[in-house]
Amino acid sequence: MQHRLPLQAIMQPNVVAGMAFIFCTLLAIELIMVVYASWLARDFGATTAQLGSIFALLGFVEIGGSLGAALFTDRIGKRRAVIGGYLLTAPVDVGPAVYVRQLVALLPVFLLYDICFEFAVVSTFPLLSELLPQARGRVIAIGVATIGLGRVVGSLLGPALFVGIGFTANGVLAALLTLLGVAICARWVYEGSGRGGEEERRRHETRVRMLCTFVLLGSRFSVLGSLVRSVLGSRFLVVVRWLSVL
Repeated sequence: MQHRLPLQAIMQPNVVAGMAFIFCTLLAIELIMVVYASWLARDFGATTAQLGSIFALLGFVEIGGSLGAALFTDRIGKRRAVIGGYLLTAPVDVGPAVYVRQLVALLPVFLLYDICFEFAVVSTFPLLSELLPQARGRVIAIGVATIGLGRVVGSLLGPALFVGIGFTANGVLAALLTLLGVAICARWVYEGSGRGGEEERRRHETRVRMLCTFVLLGSRFSVLGSLVRSVLGSRFLVVVRWLSVL
């Protein structure tokens, strides 16, 4: 039974590699997310109202990415969807800091980045749930904790890099971490081969649909947070963003 599964079973290479992949990719995302409001304000002269509008638009884009994951991840394949989504974010980590000099030109790039990482993050959960089918709940719980750990490290490291070196350092490190995570996923992460039965399969599908629903709600809170930012000012940019995005 699942609740009697020994902890040692979760330490198999497949699951450990999955956690390493999640840590690298979420750390990479947070390196960008935690500072890009400050970057837009400092390097592009974006006002608080402009930032609020941009983040509101990004919130709707995140909803699109979540819906895309719900509709296409199973058709594409979980590993393919995750790897493809993160591979598209890697060049966008570096490109804006090096080549983009106007806010208008930057906007579509950020929209692309946002929809790709949202698609990849949401697609990660179905893949995560299949790493060890007989212990889905435990693996997902460890995965969520790993996501939190990656974001905490990124939240601490990102501002230090941004202030000490510049946004280019954040972008380069984020791209390298993303590629490292993708390499780990491609080489060592694979779906388990548990024999769950029809009832267990239906329960699993229900859990995944509920998860996607919560992610969509989180994206809607991101839109609400954008409106709050535009009213309350730039001091709340990073805090509200951190609380509203999964």
